[in-house]
Amino acid sequence: MFRQKKTLEEIKNKGKWHFILTEGVLSWGITTAVLFYLFMNFVEHGMNLSMYITNGWIIDFASILFAFLIGGLLFGWVMWKLVERKLPKD
Repeated sequence: MFRQKKTLEEIKNKGKWHFILTEGVLSWGITTAVLFYLFMNFVEHGMNLSMYITNGWIIDFASILFAFLIGGLLFGWVMWKLVERKLPKD
């Protein structure tokens, strides 16, 4: 328990926006966008990997990435609120 408390305090010391950007936008948003793009192409094209990068793939991926980055902001904010609840009030 002490280790977890220390980790939560370290997270709080780095700040809200650092946490939201690293955990929400970068970690969750980008990873989920890439996996979603690959999954959608797998559903549409199967194992034909040459079809994954066709005309317009950059626009498709950019729109997916944008949506998941916005979602990452929301995810990071919600996770920050959960971290704040676990910390004792000063």
